[in-house]
Amino acid sequence: MKKVIVITFVLLLCLVGVAFAGGNKEAAGSQGTGKPLRAVWCSAMNNESQPFAYKMFKKYMAQYNIEISVLDDQGDAAKQAANVAQAVAANYQWIIVNPTDAAGIVTAFKAAKEARPNIIISTYSSDVPDDAERYRDFFVGMDDATAGAVAANAFIEKFPNGGNIVEIGGQAGHNAQILRHDGFISVMKDHPEFKILDIQNTEHWATDEAQSIMEDFITKYGKKIDAVFVHWDNGATGVISAVQAAGLNGIVIVGVDGCKAGFDQVREGTQYATIMNNFETQSIASLELVSKLLAGEKVASNNYAEMDIVTLANINEFTTPEW
Repeated sequence: MKKVIVITFVLLLCLVGVAFAGGNKEAAGSQGTGKPLRAVWCSAMNNESQPFAYKMFKKYMAQYNIEISVLDDQGDAAKQAANVAQAVAANYQWIIVNPTDAAGIVTAFKAAKEARPNIIISTYSSDVPDDAERYRDFFVGMDDATAGAVAANAFIEKFPNGGNIVEIGGQAGHNAQILRHDGFISVMKDHPEFKILDIQNTEHWATDEAQSIMEDFITKYGKKIDAVFVHWDNGATGVISAVQAAGLNGIVIVGVDGCKAGFDQVREGTQYATIMNNFETQSIASLELVSKLLAGEKVASNNYAEMDIVTLANINEFTTPEW
């Protein structure tokens, strides 16, 4: 898990200092009295969660005098890198990115900072590798490694004598996929009573891909499967379809996200638990942090939203998400 550190944003001194001196009217206005700060959301809008996350930004952005546009990459890492370059050329002041390829986007961030040192870059929901943090200003999201570890502990609690688990990962190479897997294995490696029968990642965060992988697992392992760790709740929807079509009962499914599908499936009893990723909380936090930067304040490099573990026992304590 990354350590949360506080960094001093020296690169913003020019922007903030001149703004308060009255020389940068756009930056000064972005703090509430003048022209709104121009920001852009760079993400894969074909990922069901991302339009909802953007909706949360739109819900609150006026309170911070910020206008946020969208550059959609459709899950294409090369397109996302090109969108970052386009945002730099278009003089956006704040670029918000949910990296499609955690390592691949770093070159685009580095080029952006070299071209315009005062530009603010933040990552959302997923982050760049540790050694590339200097190329973005802050991260807001859930701790994906912890999410994987919590999922592992849910299985340990459910199966005190151990069992056989298959893992279906999210989009291969996506930071969330990498960390959720790493967190899961970091716990499971110390529990020899559990056997990980198989692990396979999808090409995209797509329900039908998760279903196809689960169908293959059922063909290969059948009733040996006690449980499934699937990296996202909409993927769990596909897993449930495969399990039901095969007539298998009692397979315990744990997903991550806490989206509407996850809530519905927990209520129906087809999914044991979902680990909730609260995009409303994360969007507000991002707006708060960029406002602090513009005011010359220091902010933490890594900002983790609290995770809620939702099961049938406590689901009525939460508001059902829209996405």
